[in-house]
Amino acid sequence: MEDFVYQALAARVVFGPGKRTEIAAETERLGLSAALVISTGSQRAVADEAIRALGGRCAGRIDGVTMHVPRENVDAALAEVR
Repeated sequence: MEDFVYQALAARVVFGPGKRTEIAAETERLGLSAALVISTGSQRAVADEAIRALGGRCAGRIDGVTMHVPRENVDAALAEVR
């Protein structure tokens, strides 16, 4: 086996019924002024709820991403952010 180093960023998972309505409070806790909502096409309704909960903190949305995030999805998201 070859040597390797694995380093992961700290993660926080907020999970439970109705938790997506608390997304604005979570962005505030993180010190963010806005958040970009990214979803698959089949999860548009969930993304809509997150956008409503974010209110003025929603920086935009990207629909139609696919599982395992192909490079073209990443490039499109970065272009949207810029």
